[in-house]
Amino acid sequence: MSEEFNHQSITAGLQTWWSDQFPLSVQTIYPGMTIDTSTIDEWMDLKIDTWSRKPQRATGKRLINFSMTVHCFVKPAIETYRIQTLVDAARKTLSQQNIPVRDYDNSGSPVVGYARLIEIEVRDLSRNDLNSNKHNLHHVAISSSGIAQEL
Repeated sequence: MSEEFNHQSITAGLQTWWSDQFPLSVQTIYPGMTIDTSTIDEWMDLKIDTWSRKPQRATGKRLINFSMTVHCFVKPAIETYRIQTLVDAARKTLSQQNIPVRDYDNSGSPVVGYARLIEIEVRDLSRNDLNSNKHNLHHVAISSSGIAQEL
């Protein structure tokens, strides 16, 4: 079994895919990053929520299950349909794609496996602050389970 196929390489593969394939120009936050949202009207937050590995034979190729969530945020000053535009673009970017997992610790060129997201679920988490528009925010979470398999 390859040591290059691990949680870090899968996460890097998913983040690289998102960065390369998402068609809109929107700031994306990855785990460990912080940004000042007071100066921007929209942003996205991408993270891996869970990891699990099923028991398998020692000689078999690794198969890792995971779940990923992309949070879309839009301030209400922007057009009301903008949140749906972000959600539709995110779903299209993630749906039924074979996402290459590469050995990013070395050169980043050899593909060591593939990740695939399935069963995308969209939840509107927007809340209205009745006392002030200052805290209003359109917030939609796009969650998906996925599976990554070593080559």
